[in-house]
Amino acid sequence: LKMARLARLKKELAMLQAQPPPGIIAWPHEDNLSVFRAQVTGPDDSPFQAVTFDLELTIGAKYPFEPPK
Repeated sequence: LKMARLARLKKELAMLQAQPPPGIIAWPHEDNLSVFRAQVTGPDDSPFQAVTFDLELTIGAKYPFEPPK
């Protein structure tokens, strides 16, 4: 990973771990900061209440100029 991209990913990971958005947790896959695993829990009072979605996000080489896939 390029140094600037790596530094940004580490910073964003620290933010996710310190103050995760409600119902969302994310972590890098093993030691690879280009692949993240995430779990999103459906909001209360919705058809998705108590449903957990498992996601895998791939951070491309052009991040942050292109979104993860």
